Amino acid sequence: GRGRRRRGAARAMGAGGAAREERAVAVVGAGLAGLACAAGLVAGGADPAGVLVLEALGRAGGRTLTASLDGEAVDVGACWVCPRQKRVHRLLKEHGLDVIEQQTAGVRVGVRSAGGLLGWLSRALGRGWTPPATFTTLYGLPLWDLLQYVLLTRRINRLAAAIPAGRPWDAKGAQGLDSKSVSSWLEEEGAPHNSTARGLMASTVQSVFCADADAVSMLLFLTTVQEEGGVEVLLEEAQSQRVVQGNGTLSARLAASLQERGVEIRLGVQVVGCAHSAEGGAVLTTRDGAKVSARRVVLAMPPPAIAELALEPPLGGPLAAEQAAQRMGKVIKVVVEFTECWWRGAHCAMADPELLEATLAFDVSPPRGHRHILAVFFFGAKAEKWSAAAGKSDAERREEAVRCARLLFGDPGNVYVCMYRVGGAQPPCEVVGSVEGDWPAVPGIRGGYQSFPRLGSTVASQAYSCSAPTSCLHFASTENATHWRGYMDGAVQSGERAAAEVLQAL
Repeated sequence: GRGRRRRGAARAMGAGGAAREERAVAVVGAGLAGLACAAGLVAGGADPAGVLVLEALGRAGGRTLTASLDGEAVDVGACWVCPRQKRVHRLLKEHGLDVIEQQTAGVRVGVRSAGGLLGWLSRALGRGWTPPATFTTLYGLPLWDLLQYVLLTRRINRLAAAIPAGRPWDAKGAQGLDSKSVSSWLEEEGAPHNSTARGLMASTVQSVFCADADAVSMLLFLTTVQEEGGVEVLLEEAQSQRVVQGNGTLSARLAASLQERGVEIRLGVQVVGCAHSAEGGAVLTTRDGAKVSARRVVLAMPPPAIAELALEPPLGGPLAAEQAAQRMGKVIKVVVEFTECWWRGAHCAMADPELLEATLAFDVSPPRGHRHILAVFFFGAKAEKWSAAAGKSDAERREEAVRCARLLFGDPGNVYVCMYRVGGAQPPCEVVGSVEGDWPAVPGIRGGYQSFPRLGSTVASQAYSCSAPTSCLHFASTENATHWRGYMDGAVQSGERAAAEVLQAL
């Protein structure tokens, strides 16, 4: 009887366009946060038939996506986990997924060399210094340059340790820190525009926020460093493990388990409006005119996507201010397979964002066998520039990713992209194939693995997590986690927190 009622309601929605069905809880978004929320509701005793998950994309998983590269599972969305991320590790174990260690030995960097002590003396004496591009290992930098980077990292860690947990606006000098970008702060601290230390810190900011260092407030950066325990954690431990079957597989298995337990997940259904009240619940309207009423609604969406919904009444107070201030980071991930591992001894590389189009590259080859695979990342304005949304083709993105990888890891010799090889006289093709995640071009996401607030808005709104329930609405996304914001563990935390709120309200 339960199944017939649900199928009848679904037919009514599709047939009449204006028919309304009723549920106890509607979850908008089937990313990891939405799926974790639905799982938390069922685990907490909610009737599965009363839970409906609506997803605009044609698949579950949101910003997790695993693709097949000639039979090998590779993540073109969220990729890494680490031992301290207990929630996502619990889910991986529950769904039978295997974790392997990510090799991080021999980190390579691409920087504008500050010239060591000689360069510093030249600048101090006003003689100027033209920094050459340098591609080497992190510990192959001039000792003075490396020392400056280490001292800068320690200073940032000390400042971050003083940020009050969950209340960054209460930090000493918070307004000044929030109104300055990371780039501006670095310049004021004496890190010259072309220094090694500044370039490496700018690349760290890009890899965390999918945004350029001149767009991210120093207060926000310090808050993230404080939450995760240091710059080194963001650069190393956060990328220390991979899921063999891919993180998109976790989302797929979690969605399948929910459906087996009776939770309905509807794909390709875009919610465009929501009329809500504390007493009467909410009515969701989809793009095709269908309506769903629910006692509680969980908006499991990135904050910029929530801002595009027609909410009646509109959000108010600090929550509205924070939502309005959020903008989406941008990232493209190009995963390329080569016939040989020409980057032996170096498994990851990072570059000064002003030096190359791509900032980050990792060896994501399988632990066994003879597959040789690199993942290359474009962030921020570079991601927007190279996206299909800006008219770039996948062939152009792959060519640029290979070019940047060659520079970062050292020129491997003749590397030719297959589709550009014409005739039979050329050397053997080194590139076997590629897949990519062009996230700025994905409808409903159009960006990266997290959004971030504009300069000055964190102190102005005094709302950092976008998570306080309002009316009958609850919020879940990696952006409003209290730890591992921007990571899968943060998404799971936010979904489970929203589920607990809904269960208490019901």
